[in-house]
Amino acid sequence: MALTELYQRVIDEIHEALDHRLSDGEKKQLADIVRRALADATDHAHEEFNRAALLCCGPDADKAHKIAEETARRREALIANLMAMR
Repeated sequence: MALTELYQRVIDEIHEALDHRLSDGEKKQLADIVRRALADATDHAHEEFNRAALLCCGPDADKAHKIAEETARRREALIANLMAMR
């Protein structure tokens, strides 16, 4: 499941569960909280993947750096997509 799909599913479920009690401002606050949580989770996963790549490819540092660069590009794209959902 794409991160944007996950974000939308979570927001929809929260709104469905609490819709009758939330103002539009509160709904926006919840959406921002979910967006930030997904961004934080993405950052954490990125750090863990880079750490794993360095452990796995220790003797071949060039390969580890290439993996780290690719995961960084993908992380930035995910973060940009999350920020666009604001």
